[in-house]
Amino acid sequence: MAQDQVASVDKIQAMMANINVLSQDTLAQAQVSDHSLKDALVELEQGASEMNVMTTGFESLRDGTEQITRRVESLNSFVEMAAQFAQSQKRVASLTRVLAYNASMVATRAEEQKDPNQFASVAREFAAIATQVNDLAVQTNQSLETLEQRTQQIQSAVSGITDDTQDINELLAQFTVSVDNSSASFTNLKAATEQMSQLSQQVTRSSEKIATVANETTQAMSLIREGGDQTETQSRLTQEQSTLMGQLTQKLLERMTFFKIPGESMMTSQTAVDISTQTTIPETPLSTLLKDEEPVLSA
Repeated sequence: MAQDQVASVDKIQAMMANINVLSQDTLAQAQVSDHSLKDALVELEQGASEMNVMTTGFESLRDGTEQITRRVESLNSFVEMAAQFAQSQKRVASLTRVLAYNASMVATRAEEQKDPNQFASVAREFAAIATQVNDLAVQTNQSLETLEQRTQQIQSAVSGITDDTQDINELLAQFTVSVDNSSASFTNLKAATEQMSQLSQQVTRSSEKIATVANETTQAMSLIREGGDQTETQSRLTQEQSTLMGQLTQKLLERMTFFKIPGESMMTSQTAVDISTQTTIPETPLSTLLKDEEPVLSA
């Protein structure tokens, strides 16, 4: 029984050592999992920052696109004005040809006129034609000024579109970098998440092993407790048997004092005990000694 208890204690010590090792492994895995969690949080923050940058880039792209659209609309209106100026120039050219023809006709008539009164009439026609030519020249000058303004506006619109296009290209480059960084962050986050999942599985397995070993330790402790109960029971039985043996011995000594040797009846009880211990006593069953009846002495 003692050997079994010692073996159980050794087994429990081995189990406790195994639990300690498993606990250390679980602690290390938990530390690695905590590190992975921190990495995942960093990647999440990085990804969130990149997403904010991309959101800002989207807004800038939208604003740039709207501005380019407005510039293109302005450019279209300027081109339409230039087309109108071209039509106006055609009209001016047509009027110029008409006026030139009229002036030629009036000049021919002036050459043919001999009457001063008729010549005065032709002169008035020349004056009217000159007025029309002057008006046409003023309109042409105004049209040229308008054309110059429209040309400057067109150049400004084209320059603005070029600048907006460059800005959009830069935004697209920044947006591409942000997308790449976000992809890298999400890739790292995925790797950290997978590592955390694996560590979680390892921690689960270690916890199951610890639970199994703890269960076995509990069973071994139960066996030791049962062995202790049995040992206590056996000790109590042994004590009871020892007490019973003491009682039997006392009764045996008490009964042996009744045996006297002839001629020495006055010896002390201690001497009688010594002699009785040296005297060969017939073997008597223990059950006979336990009887309450006194032995019969011979005469």
